[in-house]
Amino acid sequence: MSFWRHPTAVSGLAWGAILKSYTAGIGACVLLTKELDLGVLIFNDFGRDFIKENKFSPDGFVQLALQLAHFKLQTLSNAFRLHGYLVSTYESASLRRYRSGRVDNIRANTKEALEWVKAMTRDSARETKLTLLRKAAEKQAKVTQEVCVI
Repeated sequence: MSFWRHPTAVSGLAWGAILKSYTAGIGACVLLTKELDLGVLIFNDFGRDFIKENKFSPDGFVQLALQLAHFKLQTLSNAFRLHGYLVSTYESASLRRYRSGRVDNIRANTKEALEWVKAMTRDSARETKLTLLRKAAEKQAKVTQEVCVI
């Protein structure tokens, strides 16, 4: 016995219900779009040259930047302060050993990342921040490599 049924014509009554649901969905989308607040920041402090000079993985650098942004959002004021922790992330990694795409995940919330984001939110020396960023980026690259080789 097959689970698939042959296509059948939709009755006129069903079209009315479909159209009603569709219209309601469009209305909900319009309301959500009106609530959207978008800001654009042009960032010129550094760019890809900094990432290349320091031999950071672009992917790892972005993952760490996301961790810092999340952490700083939590610590902006007492009203927003939650726990001062890193955000759980899911970055999919294709496993080379398996054909046709088995995946695992790469976690960016490491102890090294936490040490770096804490230093970035304190009055730490620039060299300390850069050293901790290097350690966090190296750990991120190592985690990525370990996941991808499995």
